[in-house]
Amino acid sequence: DLAQRVSCPEEAFSEFPAYREAYPDNDIPTSGFQVSEELSYNDLLHAMMLESSSEAANTIAFHIGGGSIQNFVNLMNEKAKELGATDTNFVNPSGLFAEGQLSTANDLLKITAYAFSLPAFEKISTIE
Repeated sequence: DLAQRVSCPEEAFSEFPAYREAYPDNDIPTSGFQVSEELSYNDLLHAMMLESSSEAANTIAFHIGGGSIQNFVNLMNEKAKELGATDTNFVNPSGLFAEGQLSTANDLLKITAYAFSLPAFEKISTIE
């Protein structure tokens, strides 16, 4: 239910300080959401897909992963393998640089083709 509202957990922001320290020249794309702010999944998906919002991706991951971002990352990797994306390994849901996170153009094609089969993905990604 994309209208369901969820709260941005502290965990959605917890990796940012260490990331900034490790990669001071890399930006962290965010939407300016705050801890405990309530947003719908629809709002979070728009922020994630149109603004590359790291905290939106992490918030979705936290809630879908049953209170664990890592559980969601595990689900991402399982889905990638199910789609035949065998040269892909996700380390985080946001796409921020991380050692061990990798993919290939061919795998991304498979993942994107699947994503476009989902009505919400197609609707959001084709907004002008």
